[in-house]
Amino acid sequence: MSFAEREAARVDAAEERAERYADRSGRAAASSQAARDTSDRIGERFWMGQPILVGHHSEGRARRDQERMHNAMRQSIAEGERAGYWASRAAAAEAYERYRKNPGRTLRRIEKLEAERRGVLRERDGVDDKGRTADVWRRPPSEARREELTRRLAEYDEELTYWAETIKEAERRGFKVWGRADFVKGDFVQWRGSWYEVTRVNAKTATVPHIHAAFDGGAVGAVGGCRVVTRAATAETRHKGSTYTLPYNEVSGRMSAEQMRAALAGEAIPADPRDITPEPAPTPGSLPPSPPA
Repeated sequence: MSFAEREAARVDAAEERAERYADRSGRAAASSQAARDTSDRIGERFWMGQPILVGHHSEGRARRDQERMHNAMRQSIAEGERAGYWASRAAAAEAYERYRKNPGRTLRRIEKLEAERRGVLRERDGVDDKGRTADVWRRPPSEARREELTRRLAEYDEELTYWAETIKEAERRGFKVWGRADFVKGDFVQWRGSWYEVTRVNAKTATVPHIHAAFDGGAVGAVGGCRVVTRAATAETRHKGSTYTLPYNEVSGRMSAEQMRAALAGEAIPADPRDITPEPAPTPGSLPPSPPA
């Protein structure tokens, strides 16, 4: 089976588990309600707090009914907890494909797979994926080991191709893959419910004020319910200019310095020229677009 076929089989298995768990949850919920009804029905004998009459001929039956009522209620609680357990398992199984193909998580998975692939390539050929010598003292692998490493490289390539297509599909649906070219010093990056001023743009990360400063007085305001943390504000906190690096594959938004100033002032946020897609230039010999009616 190819990796795509194995992944499809895993999704199908998750869907089957979701149906099976949902059925178990439904049966447990029905059992819980039946036990609750039994307890309530027995409890009608003690309506308005009818006490057990000690020494009366009804005492024995009343105590047996009381025990049956308590047992039924305990069973109802236990079955209710079991129903909740299977319901949560069903929800997790239903979310399997959405979890696996989450774009941010997929980008991190690709980065991890690429690092593992480089390690296999170094062991097989003694070079990295750019052809640079990794270790001149490394002994070449045996023929059998080399064949095994070649097979593993092919598997990595197949899986990476699959996840790359998953990211392309997410981009077609509007997901933004952030990278070094998208930021300049002074921009603001959104990460996990806060905005941070970018103090340095690195190859794979953006350097920002320390993330704990968002809760220690480094925030100068909020935009859309998200704290805005600036470098100047954090200099007055106990972090005193400490920084943190945010991977681009965990970024969820960007604002320019001008946009952030307008947002904090409650003014209309201007457009960022980087977000404006230029219209394609007409090809030679083509007719210009017709003016609007």
